[in-house]
Amino acid sequence: MTSIRSKARVCFLIHLQQDLDLLSPLILLMQENKIPHSCVVYKKIIKKSPRIKKFLESHKIPLIQCHLDRSFIRGVLEILKSTHIISAVETNTPGHKFGYYLTLIANTFFKKTFTFQHGIDNIGLTYSDKEYPIQNVSFASKTILLWSEVDSLHPLVNSKTLKKCIPLGCPKDFKSMTSHSFSANKSIKIGVFENLHWSRYSTEYKENFVHHFLKMANYFPQINFLLKPHHAGQWLTKRSMLNHQWPENVTIIDPSSTEWEPLTGPQIISSVDAVITSPSTIAFDAACLQKPVAIIAGDLEVTNYSPLLAIKDDKGWIGFVNNLIENSFSIPKEQSLFLDRFKLRHTIRERFVHLLDN
Repeated sequence: MTSIRSKARVCFLIHLQQDLDLLSPLILLMQENKIPHSCVVYKKIIKKSPRIKKFLESHKIPLIQCHLDRSFIRGVLEILKSTHIISAVETNTPGHKFGYYLTLIANTFFKKTFTFQHGIDNIGLTYSDKEYPIQNVSFASKTILLWSEVDSLHPLVNSKTLKKCIPLGCPKDFKSMTSHSFSANKSIKIGVFENLHWSRYSTEYKENFVHHFLKMANYFPQINFLLKPHHAGQWLTKRSMLNHQWPENVTIIDPSSTEWEPLTGPQIISSVDAVITSPSTIAFDAACLQKPVAIIAGDLEVTNYSPLLAIKDDKGWIGFVNNLIENSFSIPKEQSLFLDRFKLRHTIRERFVHLLDN
């Protein structure tokens, strides 16, 4: 194993459960092009997400488990010294420190370092709030690979970050991600998703999300609603402070259970007839999979998601479903514009290897 790692030319950093969705197509691209590679994975995430280890082992990819302490970092110095580094996410914020610090170390050895835009609302790139003002967010990577054009970034993105940005496209491979969608009954199904960063939202938004969802579920007892908490957040289930009971037509896709943990967002989306979500990349996934989708806007600014439907109140939830029923769950023409905006993703295979060579 050591000899294989020492020959690696590219190293992928995996910190969060969702990182595999972005990096797996590139990992397979390295294999296709016979470029030696390895993965450094945050040790705690291996236990939380067995699918990561299963994917790496099934493709015979050298795996190193790592913590952020001196003894573990010494164990990966050989990799950081000798390979280009690619992370799905890294910034100087606490939640992204694994990739950030390992990338800083790799930079001292003058290797190429890359990180990806990992979502539509991406701190430091497209999003700013009181907790993470965009001017204070920095990236260690020498190159930041965007899903869309540079003009899609937040107007206040700092100049150092801007200089690192290259439009490349979203690397997700929806065909492979949805090839093993879970089996479900043949009734009409609507997926309802939460995103990770619910701490950004007001108490009113959180309460309304639950109350309006419950009202909708009770209004349409003939529809099966699949409620999907975020793998790392689980605000609507484990962290919810609201006292409520889910109707019989609501199925909780609990990511902490061994039954549901292996399922990705796109797998669930491909198995439902429509999607309702808080502002998140799930909306992008739904559009790419040609599913009708609505954003629960509430009191939030959601211009990043235009021209998708933005729902403000309980009437909007019920109206969205009624409209779907009337139109036989077909995707509205205006939503296809959103898909077109992000079609840059097909360039990932053509351009990424070229970046490594330059």
